[in-house]
Amino acid sequence: LATIQAKVAVNVDVAPYYVNLAMTTLSSPAPSNVYIDPGYSDGSADVHAFGYDAFTTIQAGIAAAATGGTINVAAGAYKENVTVDKALTLTGASSATVTVTADNPSAHVFNITASNVTISGFTATGAVGPGGPSYAGMNLVAGVRNSNIHDNIFTVNQYGILLVEPLNNLTSGNNTFTSNTDS
Repeated sequence: LATIQAKVAVNVDVAPYYVNLAMTTLSSPAPSNVYIDPGYSDGSADVHAFGYDAFTTIQAGIAAAATGGTINVAAGAYKENVTVDKALTLTGASSATVTVTADNPSAHVFNITASNVTISGFTATGAVGPGGPSYAGMNLVAGVRNSNIHDNIFTVNQYGILLVEPLNNLTSGNNTFTSNTDS
């Protein structure tokens, strides 16, 4: 250890990764800021660590982020159905440049199941499943509180935003609704 310390001229911060001799992760705290870009890959994620705070899908970023954190989504086209199951802020580059298309058209593009969620800067499209239950660009389930949905575009969905008994403090503003069949 003394030999290694003699060769290191500055303090080394190894957080968030601590490894043992078998090179396994012992501790990896969840990041509070996560970055999503369809162009990211292992070894190519700007200054971020791919698989820790940088991902190619919004859902992977949500899974990795700390509760109360922020998901920053770069311009691009994303094909996925996103479930927001913890308090987070999802910020798209802009609704004109970030499009999330339902991977499964018989499901909501964004399904919010947690309170204290903010979503802005997205176009949500493609939730048009045939018959049966209702599908939306943005769905807020029963009991969700303190949501802020603003500066989004909802287009070509069955519903733009679907509210199922929201309890209180739903803030929605500057959203655009076009070509939704049942808005």
